[in-house]
Amino acid sequence: MKGPRNSNSGGLVELRRERVARLSLRGLTVREIVYAIGRDLVNPKTGKAYSLGTIGNDLLVLQSRWMEQSMEAMQILRAHQMAELSEVKRAAWADKEYGAVLRALEREAKLLGLDEASKAEFELRDVDLTSMSNEQLEMLIEGVPLERVLLHRDQESESSG
Repeated sequence: MKGPRNSNSGGLVELRRERVARLSLRGLTVREIVYAIGRDLVNPKTGKAYSLGTIGNDLLVLQSRWMEQSMEAMQILRAHQMAELSEVKRAAWADKEYGAVLRALEREAKLLGLDEASKAEFELRDVDLTSMSNEQLEMLIEGVPLERVLLHRDQESESSG
């Protein structure tokens, strides 16, 4: 006997995806998953093993779910750390531990990415904008990262030289 043949397609899809997830997380390839699942769970429409396409689509759905869960977890962790930093700062201010206040402020700025903007500004100040073409300046204005603009400039000089 081939195993569960559930007429509840939504429940069967989730059961299959649970198994696909477990096997994928154990390092099996899509083909290996098809084979492993096909031993005890079959496509109720065909009575045969699920196709590579079906299992591949399941993996895409699972990866999307995992990304969403990961992003939610990161937001929760960031919020929790912000709350902890607020408590650390409050206690440090109360105890007049200014070094601890400064370290908490630095950690908070790093957590929020506030230092990244100043790094980008510093890098831009190190570049001679007068030596850039109008096209390169337009790229910067449009928000193209400085590294790409400089790479573009280097490629232009190689092709013209």
